[in-house]
Parts: sequence; C-alpha cells; structure tokens
Amino acid sequence: MPKIITLIGRPNVGKSSLFNRLTGRRRALVWNRPGVTRDLLRGNWTLDHGHKVELWDLAGWGKEGLSFANLREQKSAQVDLYLWVLDGSEPLNDEDLACLRKARKTSKPIIAVVNKADKRKAFEVHAHEIFSHLDEKDIVFLSAETKAGLGELIENVERVLGLTEDAEDPT
Repeated sequence: MPKIITLIGRPNVGKSSLFNRLTGRRRALVWNRPGVTRDLLRGNWTLDHGHKVELWDLAGWGKEGLSFANLREQKSAQVDLYLWVLDGSEPLNDEDLACLRKARKTSKPIIAVVNKADKRKAFEVHAHEIFSHLDEKDIVFLSAETKAGLGELIENVERVLGLTEDAEDPT
C-alpha cells in the first residue's frame, strides 16, 4: 500500500496548485478565491527513486475552509505525512497556526512547505515564526508555479517517510 501524504493549510496558499504540480495533472481547481476546494481530492505522486505515494488535497483550514472534517471521514489514521502549505508572500496568521496545532494532535510528521517562495521577500521578515514551530530541516521553500524547490521537497518527503538511506524514524 502506498504512503499517504496530505496537503493542509488555510485557503489560497497554493495547496491545489501544488497538488496539480506534484501529480502532473490539472485535476484540482485553482482560483484566487477561498473555498474552491470542497471535497477531498486524491492523486498519485511518483518521487525521485520511483517510490509512489498517494497525495490528498484537502479544503482549506479556517473560517472559510472545511477544516479537517473531510479528513476524519477519510480515516486520518491512514495519513503518513502532512505537508503544511503556507503562503510565502504573507506572514503566518492565526489560521495557519490553528491548522498546525490540529495536525500536531495526530502525532504524524509535518513538513512546512512555504509556497510562493518567489515572493519570499515579504515573508522573510516573518520566517522566524515558522522556525520557532518546526525544526529547520522540516521546512521547504518552493514555488509550485515555477517548480523551484521541488527537489528539496522530494528529498525531505523521502527522508521523513523512510524511503532513503538517511531516513529518520517518523515516530
């Protein structure tokens, strides 16, 4: 059975764009308006060394999103890793942190994916906030639009899931 990776985060941080980029298909709707993703979307992602994982795209967390309700319906115990997607052009906010707290309650590993890293300048002022919540090795800066940083994301996913020689125990 393939490992399951779930994209989480508040609305409009780029989860669906990242889902489309990683799966190589344009299945998730992408629109600059919150609430477009309403249902759990599943796709396949093949990592560098031929490892196949199942990728889940959830609706955004927070007052405009559906929180983790649809994840509970899909048996959250199956999830092996969360990719906590953040908007690199904005500072962290309460919705981002509430999403992180909810994911931490599951005791599953979390990698912070700072999307829109091409607009990183505005974000760098607030980067210390993320570093105070997660280990530096579990933070990846990327751009789903330009593919910059995807290699680092894949390396971190393989490391955390134990799919490489230098993997760590995810528990």
